[in-house]
Amino acid sequence: MAPIAAPDFAEGQVAMLTRARTLGARCLKISKALGLGVPDPSRPDALLAVDDARLDPIWEVAGRPGHACLHPHGGSRAFSSLWGRRTSA
Repeated sequence: MAPIAAPDFAEGQVAMLTRARTLGARCLKISKALGLGVPDPSRPDALLAVDDARLDPIWEVAGRPGHACLHPHGGSRAFSSLWGRRTSA
């Protein structure tokens, strides 16, 4: 798997997702690390955003009818600090 900084990153991920679907996968689960802990290779001081344009081809395939895409984000200490209350153990 190519790192996100590689020019063919999205192409490889789309190929893997398409192959998984032909094998019967019906859902794509995105790690909550995306947006909370994956560094942006083009900006070392920032995190990779969920809506980063480099991910658009992946979201396009993942969002096709008949398949679910899950991106859990609750229960994170990062969100707890935003809300000023504890939401996870």
